[in-house]
Amino acid sequence: LIDIMSGAPLALRLAMDFEVYTSTGVCSPLCALMLGLVPVLRLLKLLRRFQNFHLLLRAFSLAVEALPVLLFIWGVLCLVSGAALFVVEPRDNIPNLAIALWCGAVSMTTLGYGDVYPVTTSGMFVIVVTVTTSILYTAIPLGIIGNAFSEVWCDRDRILLMQKTRKRLLQAGYHATDIPHLFKIFDLDNDGALDIDDFRTMVGFMKVGLADQRVVDLFDHFDADGGGSIDDKEFVR
Repeated sequence: LIDIMSGAPLALRLAMDFEVYTSTGVCSPLCALMLGLVPVLRLLKLLRRFQNFHLLLRAFSLAVEALPVLLFIWGVLCLVSGAALFVVEPRDNIPNLAIALWCGAVSMTTLGYGDVYPVTTSGMFVIVVTVTTSILYTAIPLGIIGNAFSEVWCDRDRILLMQKTRKRLLQAGYHATDIPHLFKIFDLDNDGALDIDDFRTMVGFMKVGLADQRVVDLFDHFDADGGGSIDDKEFVR
């Protein structure tokens, strides 16, 4: 998809006869799109070269379950802060609730643009409480994301090995529906499962391209119960 999007500007330039500027020399919206967004899309193509990028996505996928509740509470804190500022500040400083919410939000992020700030003692007190509370609260989601990334990083070899195996299987033309049939072929003792030797033979037949130690590591991952054998259900789970 990224490759298609990065190549789309060529069709736009052909349609515009390669004129990306207007007659007055001003960059048109299409010009801004092609000159500004397209280079970023082309840089995104490099992500396929960084296998560890998948670890970051995996960490966020683990943390995303807890984030909606935390973001909801963050929004409630922002509303409370904005409402308090709107009540205690004069209208010539904070004329409406939207400005109050903006001031509360930038204060909670400890950013503080300085375009809006309290001028009364009560408003300053509200901001101090808001900043202190938000700093303590922000540590919770950051801790969850950091812990998720730590768990993924400790398990990075297995995750990357699994992704590499799935990619090689798809490149070789195998799908999940083919695995049970392959297991039956290489199950020499007909016990419904493969031991390490049978599994090594099957992986070699599929030409996945994994080193022998990687094959052993993959087998140990699927053999979660330590029984010394795996069946097709364990392999495609």
